[in-house]
Amino acid sequence: MGFLKPYLSQIIVALILVILVPWLFGINNAGHRTLIQYPNGTLVVKFDPGIFLRLFGTTTVYNDILTFDFDKNEATGEASLDQSGIPVRYQDGGTGTIYGKARFNLPNDEDTMILVHKAFRTNQGVSYKLVKTVTEESMNLTAGLMTSEEAYTEKRGTFIEWSRDQLQNCKYKTQLQQVVDS
Repeated sequence: MGFLKPYLSQIIVALILVILVPWLFGINNAGHRTLIQYPNGTLVVKFDPGIFLRLFGTTTVYNDILTFDFDKNEATGEASLDQSGIPVRYQDGGTGTIYGKARFNLPNDEDTMILVHKAFRTNQGVSYKLVKTVTEESMNLTAGLMTSEEAYTEKRGTFIEWSRDQLQNCKYKTQLQQVVDS
């Protein structure tokens, strides 16, 4: 032990640095964004890859892109959500299962990303409470605009187009009209 005595202060400083460095700095990996909440409550989002000052803040990592894989097969890549199809009901009461994939980009501005974080708190929260819900609702709303036969035959491409449009631009507002031929 006597041979360590001259180096004791250096060993203590090194140990303190090893303990403190992870609390002072963080690394944001490419393909992710990190939300930092500092001890004073300030929220900051780090979008660019690289080292950032953490300064004892807590971090939450989000994927830049969330993927909902509702295909027939289990996801082979890194899907945020994976399930086998989305059950739908068509206009004529018929039922079916829709298969596919949906990708969602998280917002690239700090204010909106902070709002997303406050509402959903985690990557998984955004995936299940927003992405899954909106995708399933869009598929069911689209199915309700056509019969099961139409969806299977002549409107297959239209189904894809309408469901993608509702995912990107919001739900369709429909109006029921009764037309009487004279």
